[in-house]
Amino acid sequence: MVELLKFEYYRLIKSKMVWIILGVMAFLPVLPVILFSILVKFDGGDVEFSADEAKLLTWFVISYFYKWVPMVMALFVPLFVGRDYRDGFIRNKLTAGHTRFEIFTASVVTKVTYAIALCVAYVLVGLLAVAISPLDVNVNGGEMFLRASTLMLSAVATTVLFTSLTMIIKNRAVPVILSVLFVMSFSLAGLLATNFSYDHRMIRDYSKLRQDMLEEQIGEDYEDDFDEDKYFNVGWYIGHPISVATNAALQDEFLPGLNLISINEDSLTYKEKIARHPFNSMGLSMITNDGFGYYMDQHQLKKIHGAYVSVSEAELQYNIKSVVWMAVYFAGGYMIFRRKNVF
Repeated sequence: MVELLKFEYYRLIKSKMVWIILGVMAFLPVLPVILFSILVKFDGGDVEFSADEAKLLTWFVISYFYKWVPMVMALFVPLFVGRDYRDGFIRNKLTAGHTRFEIFTASVVTKVTYAIALCVAYVLVGLLAVAISPLDVNVNGGEMFLRASTLMLSAVATTVLFTSLTMIIKNRAVPVILSVLFVMSFSLAGLLATNFSYDHRMIRDYSKLRQDMLEEQIGEDYEDDFDEDKYFNVGWYIGHPISVATNAALQDEFLPGLNLISINEDSLTYKEKIARHPFNSMGLSMITNDGFGYYMDQHQLKKIHGAYVSVSEAELQYNIKSVVWMAVYFAGGYMIFRRKNVF
């Protein structure tokens, strides 16, 4: 096993493509720093950042590796590992006496290591770029690294999937297509997961809040015609399981929006709690097709069970799902690979 790992790492180190990708990934977080620095310069060059603004800027710069790493690995892994079949490496490894489990594990471990290296390089260079710029670095006492680790663990899980697909399919083009399609599905899956994240108890809690508002405004005898069942339609039966079982909503809940340029807006803050979309005032009014969401303040909305969770609670949920899916991808891939004809 050790010899296999040495061989795989040697291949990575000797590949020019590996270093080119690493260099590009390290440069990407510098771009938003340059943009924000230009904006600061146009604003007079002497801008005071609050602690929360500094945290938000720092997080914006370092967190977007979560969008880039899965995309890069979807292309890199099938193209790099796919050569093992073409060049006969897998066949030679078996002939040399290595087990299929060792071959499969070595391939997964080295690709996961590379994915982690891309994430770490992105974060470290991003922090360095912010530190030497006119902007302020604030990693929230180190908490930001835990938040980044949650994103990285999810990216690692997708890397395990891409490696497993490549190890069980001889044709190099097919894993590329499947991996790219998987990454492209993030937007749709994320949309479904965030828009249908509510469950029955959340809707019941909203209904009770709505009834209380109506009774207060109109009278205690007012009978509301609110229909809970209409929120549990075909879309919900598809989107809610995605929300519960996968990390599809992770990007929407953890990554700051691209409207960060308007940083002076009070609504743009480094989140300590995450509002489970759509349980905020605007989102609630949109899904319920009434105006009540706009009249409910955040204190009222927090009465809805599960509408707001702490970042640490959300991290735990996402980390568990990442580990579970990592195990599923690895076990499923190996079960197929161990029976596959590689000769």
